[in-house]
Amino acid sequence: MDILSFAMQMELDGKQYFEENARKLTDRYAADILSFLAQEEQNHYDFIKRFKEGSRDLPESKLVQDVKNIFVSMKEKGESFTAARSTMMDVLNRGLEIEDAASRFYQERADKSQSDDDRDIFLLLKKQEDKHYSLLSSLIEYYDRPSQWLEQAEFVRTDDY
Repeated sequence: MDILSFAMQMELDGKQYFEENARKLTDRYAADILSFLAQEEQNHYDFIKRFKEGSRDLPESKLVQDVKNIFVSMKEKGESFTAARSTMMDVLNRGLEIEDAASRFYQERADKSQSDDDRDIFLLLKKQEDKHYSLLSSLIEYYDRPSQWLEQAEFVRTDDY
């Protein structure tokens, strides 16, 4: 299996993980965030496929803005996640592992790339996986102290890309 096919499979595995867990959650806010992450993984898959076919167009993402809107909506309604803390923390921590592994993989591929184009693409994907990692870290932080987190959340670690 070539490296791009491996990367595509890795993205599909991440997508499947987030979709399966989004379906299991009864908390619509938490499920929405996992669905957004699943869509991001699909976008990465599509991007890598196009790259493999010769395209060098960069992917776009509205993940951060969409997730930010979920938290604004929750705050305006005085709501918070209702998913069981232990279940949600398990999902989020496993998500961190997935995003960390993807980030390390893309960094390794960038380090071994022979062309600037390949290196740039792998670094771009790494940066996106790092943003997902930051988002999941923020969600874990939210579970630890929701009232403080919503008041102080500026999403400074999750700039649009």
